[in-house]
Amino acid sequence: MKRIVIVVLLLAASTAFGQRCPDDDYKCQIARDQNSYDPTAVFGLATSYSAIGRYDDSIRAFTRYIELAPHDARGYFYRARDHSELKDYSHAIEDYTRAVEIDPSELKAISNRAYCRGKFGDHHGAIQDYTLAIAASPDDAELYFARSLMYDALGEKGLAIADCSKAIEVDPAYSDAYFRRGSLKAEISDHSAALQDLDAAIRLSPGDADAHLSRAHSYFALGDFEKSIADYSRTVSLNSSHINAYYGRASAHFALGQFRRAVKDFSHYLNANRKDAEGYYWRARAYERLGKMKRSAADDQKSEELLGTVE
Repeated sequence: MKRIVIVVLLLAASTAFGQRCPDDDYKCQIARDQNSYDPTAVFGLATSYSAIGRYDDSIRAFTRYIELAPHDARGYFYRARDHSELKDYSHAIEDYTRAVEIDPSELKAISNRAYCRGKFGDHHGAIQDYTLAIAASPDDAELYFARSLMYDALGEKGLAIADCSKAIEVDPAYSDAYFRRGSLKAEISDHSAALQDLDAAIRLSPGDADAHLSRAHSYFALGDFEKSIADYSRTVSLNSSHINAYYGRASAHFALGQFRRAVKDFSHYLNANRKDAEGYYWRARAYERLGKMKRSAADDQKSEELLGTVE
């Protein structure tokens, strides 16, 4: 149905321009669009291209619209959005900036520019924009969460944690904020506090494999190997591509003296990470505990070869 509506819009735009193009001939429509003097029709065609993912065409059409209506912030806003879809963050930032200059109350342009600045590596600029957006919309939990990511990128763990806390204060059911705050606390080795947040994240989103993985790491760091194994197992049951969960579970099995299980998990991990010297080293230690000295020696040799390659 959505496709039918878009085709109707394209047909309507074609009629408005006074020249008919085949329904699926977008280049023809764009060429005709460049000569159009009907801003409403050009804007409609541009948004139709955008809706079906024809971003190069939509950008050309929005450019024509801006020529016809240079003081309408919408043209810059939507062209910026489509630049962002193409990961052209530099041009997206320029267009969002122009949209804000025309309409300083355009909150979405400010928050979108913040996102693009973050993707472009301008974390300080992103923080400035998120701060402006928060001042205008202090009850938007996602803005605090997004700013926390920028603080984290700058190594400002305390400020990142504070923003996650603010996001949770605004929205107590924000599972991603609990997960993020828990992960940040784990990074500064506050694992007991991290577990509280990760427990909350999992209660709110029990199928979140990343939260189970992070909680497993914290249990491991606190020496609770049985619980870490349970969470590592839950992680791989939810998402088998989390290869690091096999390594973590292998390490927990090793710590508990369960060397056969450790070998099995180290092997699973090494099947996906054949150049990890540390993985071979620890599987060698597990083989050693099992009395399989030839296999242990082979893994030690492989580990040394890989370390030599790295050096």
